[in-house]
Amino acid sequence: LRGKVAGQAVALGGVELAESEVMPPASLSHLIAADYDADSLAHLADGANVTSWADSSGNGNHLTIVSATAPTLVRGVNGINGKAAVRFVKSASTFLRGVLGVGVPERYPVSCVAVLRPTATSGTHKIVHVSTSTGTGGFDMTMVNGQMRTYAGQTFQSAGVSASNSVPNVFAFTLRNDRVHQHANRGFSELLGPSNQDMNAVDCTHMTLGAHGNTTTDFADYDIARLLVFRGELGYAELRAVQLWLAEAYGFSKKVPFSNSYFSTAALNIP
Repeated sequence: LRGKVAGQAVALGGVELAESEVMPPASLSHLIAADYDADSLAHLADGANVTSWADSSGNGNHLTIVSATAPTLVRGVNGINGKAAVRFVKSASTFLRGVLGVGVPERYPVSCVAVLRPTATSGTHKIVHVSTSTGTGGFDMTMVNGQMRTYAGQTFQSAGVSASNSVPNVFAFTLRNDRVHQHANRGFSELLGPSNQDMNAVDCTHMTLGAHGNTTTDFADYDIARLLVFRGELGYAELRAVQLWLAEAYGFSKKVPFSNSYFSTAALNIP
């Protein structure tokens, strides 16, 4: 399933999607490997500890507390426009982790979409890391001084600041088999690379939110309301449409920047 850019409209399953088209994630349910939705924690009060976060996809990739201090639930006036979110705090070393079952990709292609609100942007903040048990390999989504960064065999970083304190946003990226690319706000930003950039060619067994997969570094300051991991490449049309739907669902402007163009932080071996 992949959208093909054709002017301002993109074909998806025989249907053309305009730049402003919206699409609920449920429309791509067959591709969802893991879905963490803070609305599933409705039984918790504002400020309550989050000791587990169930995977709503049905694949059983549940997360549990493994640190001394649990993240907390924020909701109501403290939530993201009134909706629930899970708050991670760098100074308290909060994170959640789970052993992956079937369905989460260990290799390309993979796509991620996250609804989050940074509570601090200075420094490195690991949003999600899929890795080995010791934190090597795999892929991640990270904020570094307000810029989105993705690692998968090599590092790609946003070319401009795309996050501000207390401003909700929808971040997303796609990684392909034959080349790495990420999607910009109003365009299609693509970085070529060799096919052996294969997430360090190791089997990934764990998913960590709020910290590096080694569970000792890159703790994070952010509130996250929804995280979706797709077992496949979402083309620009699908990714953009899901981002727009989530922006509307969480009550903030579709004009909020979703990402920027990207550059590699190391030399690319372009075939």
